[in-house]
Amino acid sequence: MKRALPLAALLISLALLALGCRKQDGHGGDGRHGEKDSGAGQSHQGSEPWAVTAWSEHYELFAETEPLIAGAKAPSHAHFTYLPDFSALNEGSVTGVLRNSAGEEETFLAAKPTRAGIFTVVFEPRKTGTFDLFFRVANDKASEEIAAGSVEVGTAAVPGGAVETSGLDGGASGPVGDPISFLKEQQWRTPFATAVVREGSLHASLRAPATVIPAGDGEVTVTAPTDGTVTSVRWPHAGRAVDRGATLFVVSPRIALDKSRAVLESEVAELEAELGTHETRRERLRELLAVEAVSRREVEEVDARVRALSARLEASRRDLANSSAIRGGTAAGAPGRGTESFRVVTPIGGQIAQVWASPGQFVTAGTPLARVVRTSPVWLSLALSPQQASELTGAPAGLSIGRWAGDDRLVIAASDLRLVSRAPEIKAATGTVEVIFEVRRAVDSLRLGSRADAEVLLAQELKGLVAPAESLVDDSGVEVIYVQLEGESFERRVVEVLAREGDLCLVR
Repeated sequence: MKRALPLAALLISLALLALGCRKQDGHGGDGRHGEKDSGAGQSHQGSEPWAVTAWSEHYELFAETEPLIAGAKAPSHAHFTYLPDFSALNEGSVTGVLRNSAGEEETFLAAKPTRAGIFTVVFEPRKTGTFDLFFRVANDKASEEIAAGSVEVGTAAVPGGAVETSGLDGGASGPVGDPISFLKEQQWRTPFATAVVREGSLHASLRAPATVIPAGDGEVTVTAPTDGTVTSVRWPHAGRAVDRGATLFVVSPRIALDKSRAVLESEVAELEAELGTHETRRERLRELLAVEAVSRREVEEVDARVRALSARLEASRRDLANSSAIRGGTAAGAPGRGTESFRVVTPIGGQIAQVWASPGQFVTAGTPLARVVRTSPVWLSLALSPQQASELTGAPAGLSIGRWAGDDRLVIAASDLRLVSRAPEIKAATGTVEVIFEVRRAVDSLRLGSRADAEVLLAQELKGLVAPAESLVDDSGVEVIYVQLEGESFERRVVEVLAREGDLCLVR
């Protein structure tokens, strides 16, 4: 039997990588964990107990069994781990099966677990010979048959056990230490998981810290157009969606209150009288011009004077109306009624990010009132080392973004990604080069201002063993994984990490 061993995570800081599969001699079959009598990767056929580790879709089996002797009982303490959550199986039944080359079977039932995770299957084979070994699991979670290799049933003089031997397939490089024991009872009580390792390829990548920022034309600060009082029909707030051209504020301009109403009325009356005189004179001059009794220059001069007086009169009338509205207390409460008010609109659509003004606040011209950002697309600013920046020569194959702990990485396809710019200089403070990507995602998935762990996927692909990135352990600057030799035995391996891509890594 040849199977791929899983990669497992032990607690939070220890990861276990398996690169092959094998059956080996184990410890005593009395249900207690003792010292192993055989070396790693050996099968043993003799008077000592033996162990086998095997997998199915839903279960990991680790069975410790007494020597197999025809006509004698051989208890097998079979440990079953339910792989979807790596818990101890504590329900249902298990049947041990010995099947000969003719397809004839002997079955041995364990109707219920001896204790959580452990079923004691008592084999009592009738004949000697070579058999295929199976364990049939039946319960409400998943009923499956687990192939556990070949075994030899012997005699009292020459007891039998497992006969198939297989070494580790394609091991990771690095020094090998003594096997690390981690019992099933310990595994079931701690955070633990496994995943199958495979040969494959990943994109070479550039990993760097990143910050989500608005697109270059996706941010605007609206300001007060004049000195005045800020009001609004519907006061804006952070997060409110707005369309382009929407009115955010109304600014009622400042009025000089050092003039009384009577003075303002007098100014209006004087300007009306003066304007009337000049309009009459203009009409008279136009009649004389028609008979060439005056020069055209005289007519043009009076036209200019009329236009100037009209503008002054309009301003004076506006000041009078505004003064009346403010003194009457209606300007702030009803913007635009009786006063000249200025609408402050947003030139882009999006969401309001910040509001700095308060209702009724007096502001001067140019005072920032609010900031509006476009919600999609967003930009991602990466701080690459100069070496990394030099490797970014073409269009990226994609982008992987880690946003916050415990959340799946966000993978952006090349079609949703655009390289905007690469800074021509190195930042003196950080020694990094700023590279900006446009990402076709909304702020709901990439919050503006948030920091992220970004991986730029390059076109180049590397080959090796693909494993979950969480299986790597940083052991004093050395990347380490742990090989699962059998159900309760692991081995430390030093590996070289060739590439990372999202939640996966490529090692050798």
